[in-house]
Amino acid sequence: MSKIKKSFKWAPFITSWLAGFKMAALTLLGILGFVLLVKLSQASLVDQLQGGFASLNSHACKVIGFKIDEIRVEGIKHTSKANLSEFLSSMKGTSIFSVNLDEVRHKIEDLPWVSEATIVRKLPNKLFINLREKEPVILWQHKGQKTLLSLDGSAIPGVDLDAYKHLPFVVGERANEHVPELFDIIRSEPELAQMTTTAVLISNRRWDIKLRDSITVKLPEDNPIEAWKNLAKLIKNEALLDRDISIVDLRIPDRLIFRVNNNTLTSSRS
Repeated sequence: MSKIKKSFKWAPFITSWLAGFKMAALTLLGILGFVLLVKLSQASLVDQLQGGFASLNSHACKVIGFKIDEIRVEGIKHTSKANLSEFLSSMKGTSIFSVNLDEVRHKIEDLPWVSEATIVRKLPNKLFINLREKEPVILWQHKGQKTLLSLDGSAIPGVDLDAYKHLPFVVGERANEHVPELFDIIRSEPELAQMTTTAVLISNRRWDIKLRDSITVKLPEDNPIEAWKNLAKLIKNEALLDRDISIVDLRIPDRLIFRVNNNTLTSSRS
């Protein structure tokens, strides 16, 4: 009687094992997905991802190449590179996922010249930082002190004011709060902007602007830009600056009032 060899059939066993593994994997993914949804309901996606990455072993991240080797900064003109480098150098060699970008951004924006900072991770090992610096435009003279102001009216502390003595002055209580609207006016006529030496805020409502050659321009409270543009046309068409004039009063609509240096007044329609 011949022996009949019975071969073990592996196919059904493998198929059953794979089906069980697939079910277990799907169950695990479902549980993880549920946990992730619960977590995301409590905080933003960025915060959760950052927290998850930060919880990874920092040493392991650095070993596989996720350590900061390069920090590139663009937009520097006035910001002290020494102060910035001292702060940023402490991050080099650390895990790129452990860096709190919001915290870094706030610290950079606390620097005197920085208006806004944007920080981007470039995996695996780079940080890109772009700065938007404040634009120094005017000196505020207030209570015997001078302060350099940016275009948005914020102060720029800790600077050598002698380097900015070519800038015009603004004078008046809370005049710093009105710097943006002032520059909307004077920059609407570039040639007049170049002639402006001082702007005085009157009663927190309107401007007296002094030009070179000691001419004072009294602007109206309403539509000051239109009045400024009319002045530019008058200077161009009537050679106003060639006359011996000390005051140009534009406060009355459709009428120009001049005071010449012998204190006589002249009035005309614009």
